[in-house]
Amino acid sequence: MAGALLASGATFIQLGLVTAVANRSVMLRLLPTLAAGIAGFADVHAAVLSVATLAGTGSFSMHTTLLAGGLALLTNTTSKVIVAFAVGGRAFGTRFTLLLAVPFVVTSTVLLLTLNA
Repeated sequence: MAGALLASGATFIQLGLVTAVANRSVMLRLLPTLAAGIAGFADVHAAVLSVATLAGTGSFSMHTTLLAGGLALLTNTTSKVIVAFAVGGRAFGTRFTLLLAVPFVVTSTVLLLTLNA
């Protein structure tokens, strides 16, 4: 599981680098989302607060803010589920995952709708 988590982080970074080379304006919009997603593995509050503060100053659009905050929330939830399985075992991890399933699906749905907007 830890390997998959690291691979996801590496994929975010690679995507950002490829985008930067391909299109600078896209990278400027994508970077906050990628950074918040990676930061979300450790602490969702700090990532969301940082992005919200920058949105309040007009540095980011609300679209970017929603994507970055949602991605931070999803990555943070994923890391908590991994820890629940690693520390609490299969039974606890399964119960814990079921508790977080509905918020995870709702957040994912909002993010997909935001991407298509």
